Amino acid sequence: NIIDTDIYMAIMYRYLYPNLKTKAALYDVKCSKSLIDEVERLGLKQIMNRTGNSYQYRKVAETNVDFGGEYSGHLFFNDRYPGIDDGIYAGLRMCEVVSNQDKTMYELTKGFNTYYKTDELKIQVTDENKFQIIEELKKYLDLKQYKYNALDGVRVTFDDGWGLIRCSNTGPNLTLRFEANKESRLEEIKNELMEEVNRIIGMF
Repeated sequence: NIIDTDIYMAIMYRYLYPNLKTKAALYDVKCSKSLIDEVERLGLKQIMNRTGNSYQYRKVAETNVDFGGEYSGHLFFNDRYPGIDDGIYAGLRMCEVVSNQDKTMYELTKGFNTYYKTDELKIQVTDENKFQIIEELKKYLDLKQYKYNALDGVRVTFDDGWGLIRCSNTGPNLTLRFEANKESRLEEIKNELMEEVNRIIGMF
C-alpha cells in the first residue's frame, strides 16, 4: 500500500524526536493536518514552506532542520546525510525505523489523527492568468473574512478543515487540495472554493 508522504513524515518525526538537534519540523503547504497535529503534539516548531524541491532544499539549509519534506515526495535528511532529497535513502531510513521498533509498517501508520481529504486536483488555466486568478480569489476570501496563508497561493483555514489553491510551479495549472473533519464538510469547503475559482476563471 502507498503511504502518503505526510504520514511518512509524521512517523519519521516521532522516531527522530529524541535525537533532533533542531526541534523544528519543515513541511510544505500541501501537507495534511494529520502531520501538523503530530508536530504540535511533539512540541516542535512548525515551519510551513511553499511547495517546490528547490524551496525545500534552501529552507533546510537556512533553518538547519534535521529532517523535512513536502507532500509530493521530496524528503530531506540533514542529520546523518547532507540535506538533499534521495528516495532510496528515505526508503532505507524507514527500514531503520521498522527494524528498531516492534511494530509492523501498518501499525506505524496508525495512531495519528485522520481526516477526510481529496487527492491533489488540477485545473488547467494559462501561465499568463494563473497568478491573477489567485489575486482575485484573495479578494473573495477577504470579503468573506476567511483566514488564509498566502505563502504559496492561498491555504484557507477553517476550524474544521482547510483548502489550498496555488499556482503550479511546472505548468499552466492551478493545484488544489482539501481536507476536513467530516466528509460532508469536505464537500462544502471544496464546492465553495472551486465554485469561486471557476467563476474567476470565467472572467479571463
